[in-house]
Amino acid sequence: MKHCKLIRYRLLCVVALVGLTLSACGWQIRGSENIASNANFEGNALSVKFMQRNPTLMQVLHNTVRSNQLAISSDANTKLVIERERLEKQSLAVTETGVAAQYQLILTIHYHVKTADKTLVPSNQISSWRSYDFDAKQIAAKSQEEQALLLEMREELVNRMLLAISDSEN
Repeated sequence: MKHCKLIRYRLLCVVALVGLTLSACGWQIRGSENIASNANFEGNALSVKFMQRNPTLMQVLHNTVRSNQLAISSDANTKLVIERERLEKQSLAVTETGVAAQYQLILTIHYHVKTADKTLVPSNQISSWRSYDFDAKQIAAKSQEEQALLLEMREELVNRMLLAISDSEN
């Protein structure tokens, strides 16, 4: 019985030590950071221009900006220009019959950020990639999985662009 109490005590100490270590190094749960609180967006607004029509990326950008307590305004001082988005889909593995068994998606966004008097982020490109298994017998489900992965990738890239703007303004 005394041995069990000692083991519980040691386990509690280890858990407490890990918790203190993680909080001391600044670690936090992914997605919990509010970009607006760390950025210096003038008037908490951002102007966005798309060089190519892209309604899906536009919707993701609007949702992310809104969730970070920012606004999109055509007369905002900080201007994000989305030059283009490129999607590559590559076969990673094939079956013995030559049918694709696994794909890799690579999503790249080219962008730059400027104000009226200076360039905050020069022309830049950021990429995200995911891979998934493909099964021709489950074509509808795999198509939905691909769309979900693309949405996740766009959200990641939009967050990275907003963080780049935040970092450039501080």
